[in-house]
Order: sequence, then structure tokens, then C-alpha cells
Amino acid sequence: MYRPTITLLLALVLGSVPAATAQVVEEVRTTERQLEAIKNQIAEDEQRLERTRSEEQASRRRLDQTTRDIRLREQLVDTYGRRVSELETEIDSVWADLEDMQRRVDALTAEYGERVRAAYRRGRTNDAALILAAGSVNQMLVRVSYLRRFQDDRVRRRGTLREAITDLQERRAKLEEMIRQTEDMRGQAVSEKRRLDHLRSEREGVVAELRTRRDAIERGLREKKEAEQALRTRLRNLVSAASARRETAANAVDDAAFAALTGSFEENRGRLPWPAAGTVIEPYGWTADPVYGTRTLNPGVFVAAPGDAAVRAVFEGTVEDVGILAEYGRYVMVSHGEYVTVYGNLSGATVTRGSRIAAGTTVGRAGTAAESRGSGYFFGLFKGDDFVDPAPWLQRR
Repeated sequence: MYRPTITLLLALVLGSVPAATAQVVEEVRTTERQLEAIKNQIAEDEQRLERTRSEEQASRRRLDQTTRDIRLREQLVDTYGRRVSELETEIDSVWADLEDMQRRVDALTAEYGERVRAAYRRGRTNDAALILAAGSVNQMLVRVSYLRRFQDDRVRRRGTLREAITDLQERRAKLEEMIRQTEDMRGQAVSEKRRLDHLRSEREGVVAELRTRRDAIERGLREKKEAEQALRTRLRNLVSAASARRETAANAVDDAAFAALTGSFEENRGRLPWPAAGTVIEPYGWTADPVYGTRTLNPGVFVAAPGDAAVRAVFEGTVEDVGILAEYGRYVMVSHGEYVTVYGNLSGATVTRGSRIAAGTTVGRAGTAAESRGSGYFFGLFKGDDFVDPAPWLQRR
């Protein structure tokens, strides 16, 4: 927004206040260079900040994934630990069963041994006597069968217990192997958790470093933007100061021109000072639309001028009207007898309707870029109801 103002300022200042021109121009150019440099630095820092933020977000995602993996490994370690405890409880139960069965086998073995030793001491007279004491052959056969079944039952019971012991021993071996495998898997899970803990520490360091870098870039950006704002303020102040000096110098010249006016409005044709310094960009007269070919009359001139420049009455008179029109924005009409001057596209009016003003009185301020027609002012001249070309009435430039 400041470049058009500076260009206009330099165009207006050159030749008007030569003593200050070189210094003002150099200050403006230096400030512009500084502003351009800091804008480039800000753009680079914003790119760096965006890259750093992206890296930080990616690192945070990796850190979060590592944290989730660690939690999974912790759950695995706990699961394997519970499984080992369950297997150890089961193997303890097997040991108890083995000890019980071994006691029963030992008891049967002891019993059988005692019977063998007793038979050896007494011979088999007891069994033979038992058989021979039978009252009949049938009873004798029954006793023989009984003694044989009794002996077979003891042998079978001992064999069954030994088979059960063998099964329990195999089961114990399998449980011990399962415990060993589970312990191995738990050890692997613990090792993996340690590795992930180390990786998480590294990634936390990366995230912390990126956060520190981001904070530093953001802090530097704030400082640079503050410096940029300060340079913009300085540039505006330079423009305002230059405009004020130029306006003061121009007003000093114009004051003499206004003071030199004598007689009636009509008698000062060709001697009227311009309302404000500037360049005519829209002259009086008929213009044709380049697209549609329609012709319209521009009833005055539009002068490009610095925004808020003082717009002065070209001759003494009475303020006839102050208002706003869609085409000309805020305007002031001043009556000079049968002639009326109009000052439009103003950013503000400084006179009120009905007041009597002298030549050179400030009636308002030139429009800024915020106005519908941009920076500058409209000047029109009417005689009765007729438009008059104002150019021949104003001083030649």
C-alpha cells in the first residue's frame, strides 16, 4: 500500500524542496531496502517454521507409536509372567502327585517284600495248609484261585502306579520345557522393551529439540514482524513528514497566490490557484467508453494527489452545501456569486454549510485509497446550471 504513496511523494517533492529532497529520498530508499530484507527473512523463517512444525508432528507420531509398542511389550511381559506362574503352580501339583504315588509304590513294595521274607522264613506252609484245610475239592480250588487273584492284584496295582508315575514324569518334563520356552519369550519381550525405552528416550530428545527450535523461530518471527511494523511506521512517518513539508512549502507559495487575488471571481480567470497540488488524470469533457462506445461528460477534473492532502477553496465565497454523492463521494460546494466551485472525493470536510470563507481556506482533505475513486480530489466549476471547463480558470503549470 505504501509504494504508490512513495512514488507520488518523490514526484511531488523533487523540485519543490530541493534542500530536503536528497535526504528524504535516501531515507525512504534505505527504509524500503530494510523493509524488503526483513520481509524476505520473515518469509524464510515462516518456511522454516512450517518445516519444523511438520518434523515435530512426524516425530510426535513416531514417539506415540513407540509408546504404544512399549505398552504392548509390557503387557506381553506380564502375560508371560502370569503364564510362568501358572505353569509353576501346575508343576508343583505334579510334584505332589509324584511324591504321593511314589509313597504308595514304596508302601506296596515294602508290603510285597515283607510277604516274600515271611514266606521265605516259613516256607509256603501257610498257603499250603490253607489249601489242604479245605473241606472239599471245590473249596480247595476256590482258595487257590483267591490266592492267585490276590497276588495278581498286588502286581497289577504296583504296575498301574508305576505307569502313572511315568506319565507324571513326562508331564513334568513337558511343563518344564513350556516354562523354559515361556521364560525365553519373556526375556525377548523384556529386551525389546529395553530397546524401545531407549528409542523412546531418543525420540523424546528429538521432539524436545524440535520444540526448542520451533520456539526460537516463533520468537524470532515475532521480533522480525515487530521490526517490520516499526519500519512500516517509519516509512509512513517519512511519507507524512515529506508530504507535510511539501504541503507547507506549497501552501507558502499558494498563500501568496491566494493573497494576490483581487476583484471578482470572473476577473481572476486564469489566475485561480489549484485546490491542491497533483496531476490531472481525468480532464474535463466528453469521453467514450472503449467497450460500449457510449459517451459521457466529465463535468470537472480529477486530480491525483496524496491522500489527506489539504484541499483549499480557490476563491472567497459562501459554503452552499456539504454532502455525499454516489459518483463524487463526500463533496463541498462554494458559491462565488454566479459561479459555484465543487470539491469532491474528499476523505473529510472541514467547513459547514452557510459559513463564509476566504480564498485559500481548507474545505476538506483529499480522498485516500479507501475512497471510491482512490487518492485525489474532484474539482468542478458551474455557472448557473451549466458546466464550465475549470482548466482555463486555474493557473497554468
